[in-house]
Amino acid sequence: ALGLRGSHPVAGLGGVFGHSIVQRSFTAALRTLCPEASVTPPRLPPVGGAIWRAFAMKRLEPPAALIRELSGE
Repeated sequence: ALGLRGSHPVAGLGGVFGHSIVQRSFTAALRTLCPEASVTPPRLPPVGGAIWRAFAMKRLEPPAALIRELSGE
């Protein structure tokens, strides 16, 4: 439905992805729909994703220093 094409990272978010059955099923389905995609862990904790989304809604890029701090780099 999303029309995923090409090589790009995809992260499963939320507590449900803590379950190995969900992780395996998600990875298998993704490989079927978009073989070039790779499943990766989330780059940011949930609060970081919320902040990133708030910036995106305003069509702004979050400051790199903020993203580094939220990601623990």
